[in-house]
Amino acid sequence: MSPHRKKKNTKKTPQSSDSVHHTMLRVPTQETTLEFPVNIGRMSICPVWKDLKSLRKGKKLEIKGLDFNDRKAKRAIEIVLGLVHGDDVLVDCRGDPRLLLYMTEVHKALGSPKRTCYTEQRLEPGDSGYSFFFRGITNIIFDVGREERYLYRVKDWLLFALVADRINLYSVKMLVRNNLVLFCSSEQKSLPYEMKDSIGDEEWAQLQSLKMVDNAMLEMRKRYVDTIFKCLRLLSHQLENFEKGVLLNEDDFDTYRQYRVAPCSSCRTLSSYEYHRELRSSRLWPLSASSYGDRVIDLIHAIYDMEENTLFREHCNQLSHLYDHVRRLCCKEPLM
Repeated sequence: MSPHRKKKNTKKTPQSSDSVHHTMLRVPTQETTLEFPVNIGRMSICPVWKDLKSLRKGKKLEIKGLDFNDRKAKRAIEIVLGLVHGDDVLVDCRGDPRLLLYMTEVHKALGSPKRTCYTEQRLEPGDSGYSFFFRGITNIIFDVGREERYLYRVKDWLLFALVADRINLYSVKMLVRNNLVLFCSSEQKSLPYEMKDSIGDEEWAQLQSLKMVDNAMLEMRKRYVDTIFKCLRLLSHQLENFEKGVLLNEDDFDTYRQYRVAPCSSCRTLSSYEYHRELRSSRLWPLSASSYGDRVIDLIHAIYDMEENTLFREHCNQLSHLYDHVRRLCCKEPLM
């Protein structure tokens, strides 16, 4: 055998080895086919891998539920494949509801692999790796809620409910419900249509099928309304008694503090006149929780407007503390 032929064979060896361990994952769309280089060994953790059909010296993966006109669809595939190949950080998600929803569809298309990272040393003893994927998405959703102060400020935040439903994230389901209740009237039967925003019709139908607006949610709304109106009544009594010269006893003051309507040392206290004027202007007078049929969020906004109309210079007042209390009460996070 000539030296030239032997040298040629030597060059082929690494190429042959590379072709054995790597291939292309091809995802067909309506207009083209997306291609992603993958490691065959690492893709073997995906249950569907061995059953995927061959396509041009690669594997073909059909993914439903993705709008490939949206560049987030391709990014979702890249992120999930990165996890399969050993990435331990969910990069570039930034709490984007649609991107996270696309990622759950990719995960499902891959057969819902029970491990989402290939490298065994990344796993704690007894940890399947599956929880990493779930825990990462859960943390992202809670983090963006904190960054925006409230989850409902995130565009298309209701899509988080579909994410939670796809991969059974109980704490995220409860977080969405805790925000959704703020937008329900007393007679609400289904999702408020004004919250549809840019959510597609098919996704909206899927959200409606979750039946999140139920008796339990309306009961939660009622508890919030009852509590807020009790706070408003206590403040009314406090101001009336103050102007009548009635001294507070310790029990009364403890109650005012409990419901956050007691003045602090920096408060410029309200007068009974200006408080009841604001109540009438906000159509909250007479104070009756049972007759209030509007949304909790409207009630919170009314208290904020009342506070803004009664502030004096840098001083706070009782409405400042009440507003802070009710928004925290009604937007609290569920226990993780």
